[in-house]
Amino acid sequence: EAETTNAGLAERAALSSDLHTRLMEGFGLELGVYEDLTIAPDDAPALYEALARLDRGQGYTPGEAGTLPGIGWLTAGAVLAHLPAEHAVHHAYDAFTGDGFSSREIPGGLGGLAHRFGAQVAGARLLREGMPATAWLTHEDNPFRLSEFWGHYEAAASAQTPEARARHAASMLVAAGAIVHVVQDMASPARVRDDRASMLRRLGPDRIDVGSRFERLASLSYGRLGVPAPSREIGLRPSLTDYITAEGGDGLADLTARRFMSDGTLPEPIEAAVTTPPHVLEARLEDSMRRPSPSVAAPLDLREAATDDGARLVDQSGVCIARYELRDRRLRWRIPDDCALEQIRVLLGEASAYGAGVIEWLFRGELALVESAGALEARAGGIGVRDATVTFFAEDEGGVREAFAETRAPASAEPGEVVARAALPGERAPARLVAVLRGEDEHGEPVVAAATLDR
Repeated sequence: EAETTNAGLAERAALSSDLHTRLMEGFGLELGVYEDLTIAPDDAPALYEALARLDRGQGYTPGEAGTLPGIGWLTAGAVLAHLPAEHAVHHAYDAFTGDGFSSREIPGGLGGLAHRFGAQVAGARLLREGMPATAWLTHEDNPFRLSEFWGHYEAAASAQTPEARARHAASMLVAAGAIVHVVQDMASPARVRDDRASMLRRLGPDRIDVGSRFERLASLSYGRLGVPAPSREIGLRPSLTDYITAEGGDGLADLTARRFMSDGTLPEPIEAAVTTPPHVLEARLEDSMRRPSPSVAAPLDLREAATDDGARLVDQSGVCIARYELRDRRLRWRIPDDCALEQIRVLLGEASAYGAGVIEWLFRGELALVESAGALEARAGGIGVRDATVTFFAEDEGGVREAFAETRAPASAEPGEVVARAALPGERAPARLVAVLRGEDEHGEPVVAAATLDR
């Protein structure tokens, strides 16, 4: 859930990435993710209206002065991505069709009316359908869309005054946290198997407490500070959406959908007996499923299913996928809490890993500044760039930055190559030199990079 699990996952991802170093070297923030950054309430009334709805005891809401450390702004963004509530319907991606949530998953009858009424009381307008998360990341209705991130990234390095740069740096981190949230939500099986019904369960006696039992269990079990560290390292992908779904099937949505089921995509009850031939059972199961079954370690054991405890269905790693029980010649499936907790432990580690990968991708642009014979050179860092423009700035003792040169870079530059060169300003020696690059990477994706050089 956003205020606990998503907040913790984004924070964990950020601290597992190179973000701290990027903020120090690219933006001149001496304390990196711990640098205090201020967004004055009068400068962002809509932001503060949303922040007022968050738990002030969690540490990701600013005080009256509007100041938080950088990591706090990023964590706040991860929570704000879920507000207003109608935006949450776009945090889904059907790994089998490429769509978002479909309208057929809204529960029908009195149960459906109760869900919708509860959501309306809570102030949420539940849309009947949602766009896929891959589209939502760049959609104009998304206040934290990718283009907003790039705009604040550039301004965080190029704005004239320290106060303006700090404001944009905080806004950049808010957007980054929200983007990370959308990708990390792909670790929830219901969101990647078009199981909207499982997202609309009534979770408590309060009729407005509507949500996912699976996600509530993750929140209760791990909270914000207990989420696992990244399970592995996820390298740079060609595009942001490749962290959700990729041609090789290794996006987070792809992996989650293939490995696990959700309550609403379990097989329907089928007729079966201990003596049912395997090929007959397999055919009946296939007909009863709306989404493909995950890979399992062993065939179904109907004799064990007929025992009092039923049987566990596990994957190749021994993680529980579901339990199945044979009662009165009917084979039924469920995901009990102990089984869900095994899945959650694995999925949170994956979500942390993919979140760190997203942050690395967002901040993948690097520059190095070198003074040479009265000139300033900007050299490409870890990735190649093309069709880039580099603007050079001089910063005085008071922190005020003024542009003194803008250069169109060569058609392409590989890591380590000179992207741009400019004569040093001759009037007064600056306290700091800065370069900001805007261009594309080798895959045609936008990239912004910044570098500072103290003198």
